[in-house]
Amino acid sequence: MFFTGSPRATLQTGTSIYVSNIHAANLGARVALRKRADFYIGYNITRDTGPTFPLNFATPLARLTIPITPKLKWNAGYQYYGYHEFVAVAPVLENYHAHTGYTSLLFSF
Repeated sequence: MFFTGSPRATLQTGTSIYVSNIHAANLGARVALRKRADFYIGYNITRDTGPTFPLNFATPLARLTIPITPKLKWNAGYQYYGYHEFVAVAPVLENYHAHTGYTSLLFSF
């Protein structure tokens, strides 16, 4: 059983079959800039080409890591999230994208 519909959801009964055909790939490269910094760039993609719920999710990313001390490193990065559906379950497709920047400190002991 599940609820679907808009503006008022109604209870649906019966048997449902979800057919999936997921393909995923990850690619990444790290470059050490002497002992002063590390640069990482990557790309992840996931696609479901099944007939039930085809979707595409892609996320390129980049990160710069600079050591402050031997046990403390500073990170700064960027990542894009892109999600796209190709069949609407409800009246609206759930497509979204986001640009995210971040910074962090990494402490090792």
